[in-house]
Amino acid sequence: MKKILLKIIVTILLVIVVIPFSGCLKDFDVSRLIEDPLPYEAPEIYDWEEKIYPNDVEDKYEGAYMYINPTFGDRLRLLGMEYLVQQIMEASEAPNRILDINPPRRGYENKIDIFDRNDTLIASFEISSDFMPYARLDNKAPLFLLPDYAYYTIEYSLWQIGSSLVAPLEQWERYPPLGDERAQYKKEELELRMAHDVKTVLVQKYGVSEAYFLNYEIYTTAEYALSKALTVRVYAMLAYAG
Repeated sequence: MKKILLKIIVTILLVIVVIPFSGCLKDFDVSRLIEDPLPYEAPEIYDWEEKIYPNDVEDKYEGAYMYINPTFGDRLRLLGMEYLVQQIMEASEAPNRILDINPPRRGYENKIDIFDRNDTLIASFEISSDFMPYARLDNKAPLFLLPDYAYYTIEYSLWQIGSSLVAPLEQWERYPPLGDERAQYKKEELELRMAHDVKTVLVQKYGVSEAYFLNYEIYTTAEYALSKALTVRVYAMLAYAG
């Protein structure tokens, strides 16, 4: 009897929780839909957890901040990351970071605008949207290599609001299952994604580092339909260090 009563109570609680998310629009207030839209204000991320803290920042970059305008997602403002600004500015002027390749005309839709403490725009750059940490002033300027710390910290910050410098994995080739086996997916399409995503996490773990080493092997994939949403599990061996 106690077990039956407990099940009834749990069921009632679940119904109470589900109702707000059930999509019922009977009493939905539509008055706001006809009001003038409010101007978009970029969310802000200020500083981050202390890992290996960056070097001292030059005085001219004290108080500097930047706006990230990604192709995939919403705009973001980064505050309290002056060393990030300094790294990007120094990289753009360093001869050993200039890439001797012809940049494509497309694939650099991510924009960053850097402002000094007086809210004066001091630089604007375009960042690659094809998983490479490349940047440029415009489509006539040479490419330069962004420091890993700068590139992946920007990406990690964008993740916090559901944005990204690169496209989401929406097209993934599926191999039909044979017999009772689970369907698998093409591993090659995970290669760039795996390296990009893991390095984004590594930078947050190790902070500023000389290098971020990453080695991995994707063994297999398998899909699981445990709910309405299809889940694809990736089985891989990963080794990393910073």
